[in-house]
Amino acid sequence: MKSSYLLPLLSMALFLGNPLVHAQSLPLAPATKEALSELSTGMELEALAGGFLVVAPSTTMLGETKLDPNFGLKLSRQIAVYAPVTGGGFKQVVAVRHDSSDRAFALKVARLAGRLLRLHKEKMGQEASYQQDEEVAQVWLARVKAPHKAKAAAETQVNNVYLFEVAEPRKEIEWARTIAHEWGHLVLLAARGYKDPENDAAGFLGERLFLKWLREDALALLRKTDDFCEREGLQLYYDRQLAPLMARYNAAGPADKRLSQLNTEGMDYYIGMALDTDDVFGSKVLGFALYHLENTTPGALVNAVRNAVFLQTELRVKLPAWVPLAPDTYAVSGPAGKVMLDVRPLDPSKPVPFKVAAPGYKRIKAVSGAIPSVLLRRGAPKK
Repeated sequence: MKSSYLLPLLSMALFLGNPLVHAQSLPLAPATKEALSELSTGMELEALAGGFLVVAPSTTMLGETKLDPNFGLKLSRQIAVYAPVTGGGFKQVVAVRHDSSDRAFALKVARLAGRLLRLHKEKMGQEASYQQDEEVAQVWLARVKAPHKAKAAAETQVNNVYLFEVAEPRKEIEWARTIAHEWGHLVLLAARGYKDPENDAAGFLGERLFLKWLREDALALLRKTDDFCEREGLQLYYDRQLAPLMARYNAAGPADKRLSQLNTEGMDYYIGMALDTDDVFGSKVLGFALYHLENTTPGALVNAVRNAVFLQTELRVKLPAWVPLAPDTYAVSGPAGKVMLDVRPLDPSKPVPFKVAAPGYKRIKAVSGAIPSVLLRRGAPKK
């Protein structure tokens, strides 16, 4: 990481009224960025996109050992992630707990956490929230193998995320995948009751959805980021893990029996629907659906996406797609050519209103012309 991205901070003592500052003494809610900039010599602040900040005590500052509530891990350092608050100021949203020897790794974890929180807000239109209304996610980095009580080499319990064997060599994309998986358990609500690979789909949904967003974000950024997100690895993951799931759902749609299966194939199909929704309708539609699930069965996503689309009076739809339509008047506009809405032919360059009598998911696809997407309008045209 280039040194220009790190800015030394001044006088934490002035801010906290304490001349001896421990690594754990970071403020939870500094009122302004100026207040945060009054941290003591040796502290480092790194500005991330979206107004997020990473604050890292130097290696020479005193530590304060913290004990995790589940496995008895004892870690002496903290790197904090701050999110901007509407109206000004910041709030701490992540604490990455680590030992001094793992500082470089912890910085990468903190950057990725900040990036995931930013993307969540930008994509879904609202801030991520943690279980049981916890305000700060505690990320614990340990060199030891997972204790016998842990179910895997990484685990999430309420607002505590655990990464074990952090000194073992792994590819960057593997750490990105692992962290995204645990972040899914931390911030997403998804279907439950699966027999395999996990009871709760939130982890695999987070892994795949967040890596989809990270790939898109990496392609848009002008510089590389030191947070496990290498473009080559993200692209390979997209090609092997994401594109096939989206294509499978896009070909068969929400009525396919695989959606109700409580096994790996069923979870993959469920996640494929979520990813395809994100791709064809946009992340705000998916976000509304995930925040308004009526229950934790796989079928709840079908109803939630339907309700989210029903609320739209104008929606950009990437083709081909399965579009839930309500009994109403619609029009489709776009480039010249021919699209089929089930068996109804339409020319998007000549948006003629049509009526839908019965609600349900309809298949819409281009059959001639270059039509990557159309604008779907709901409601009778204004006279």
